[in-house]
Amino acid sequence: MLSFGAPIWLLAATGMLIPLLIHWWRSRAGRVLSIPTVRFLEKDAKAVARKRKLQDLLLLLVRCLLFVLAACWLAKPLLQKRKNTVTRNSGWLLISDDVRANALSTYADLIDSLQRQGYQRRAFRKDFPLLTAKTDSLDTVIPYFSLLDAADRQMRDDQSLYLITGDDRQRFGNSKPGLSHELHWKLLPKKRTEEIDTAVNITVAIQADPNSKDAAYLKAAFTALQRTEMPGLLMIDYQPGITVDWLFWLDGKAPATTTATHILQYVDGPIAEQDSWLKAVANPSADRPALYRQSIAENKNRGTVWWSNAQGVPVLWSAPDNAGRLYFSSRFDPAWNELVWSASFPEWLAGLVNQNLQPANNPVEETELHDFPPATAKAAVLTTEKPIPDWYWIGMLLLLFMLERLLSYRKTGGA
Repeated sequence: MLSFGAPIWLLAATGMLIPLLIHWWRSRAGRVLSIPTVRFLEKDAKAVARKRKLQDLLLLLVRCLLFVLAACWLAKPLLQKRKNTVTRNSGWLLISDDVRANALSTYADLIDSLQRQGYQRRAFRKDFPLLTAKTDSLDTVIPYFSLLDAADRQMRDDQSLYLITGDDRQRFGNSKPGLSHELHWKLLPKKRTEEIDTAVNITVAIQADPNSKDAAYLKAAFTALQRTEMPGLLMIDYQPGITVDWLFWLDGKAPATTTATHILQYVDGPIAEQDSWLKAVANPSADRPALYRQSIAENKNRGTVWWSNAQGVPVLWSAPDNAGRLYFSSRFDPAWNELVWSASFPEWLAGLVNQNLQPANNPVEETELHDFPPATAKAAVLTTEKPIPDWYWIGMLLLLFMLERLLSYRKTGGA
């Protein structure tokens, strides 16, 4: 593939119009003067004319090529060679420490096959050390997606990646990174905790601005849960210092001192208009209500993410040091989103207040790890550009110039 470093110089190729104009001017028909005695030379004259006409056209072509070739040289052409970004016989095999023993036995055949193909077996943690029998296991807290992004940046362009980790959703992170390498991700299931009885009593209280309708939508959803999936759910009126399992603090002010086990509060701050939707991290297949508005949260340090928008930005998350304190950057209001109108709204709330539906008990599926966005910032490394050497152009120009001089000399008869 050919590109040009200074394509503006290609306009210099229009200089080939100069010999064309000169040729056209000299080829115009002249006056015809009839001389009777010339008829004996007519046959030889036609042969010479044809020969000169052929030489003139060839000379014209060579002179035009001189201008075109000089213009191409000045335009600095570059030869592009696309690299093979994926080779299936080399790369990294990363194994997470939390499932290493299980992975080495479950995927023994796959690991041996990849190593025979040239894959390097490495630990899926910071700095990605080579994995040997003496490598210690570390309890890393870096999210899988963050480690994957770091590995993608350190690998060579001609490598691909195999990854073996657990399926604990809380270990993955908030959003998928952009990748420039081929990825194969294998999951190993984590031992699940036994489900808790859905009939257990859960107390819920709501505090909201008297002029707000948010509390009414919440009460309606909890009432639906009482009648169906959660008969042990108990709604009580909010009072300062109340002891409840869940307190929904639907007010911009900070919650008062309370003994609530879990507190969900609104996030104050600048409001950003959205053309997006909400998705439940613990249940990706659930309905996705439209999202119209969202508060901009400055604090980027978050714990578990429960709900996010279409771009993967958290909308409902917990504090990093307190899983019982949740922050909601939207509102339970139709002007902010259509969640309160969705038939799945009670199910979304059940995923918060019922421990059976926590993200830890909702594993990641391998189908969720197929589509990663491309790393556009790394696209430049996919091709290499090599300039054509100057001696190549100088040599061709000298050859054409010598040919032009030879044709011109023959045309003039050596005069």
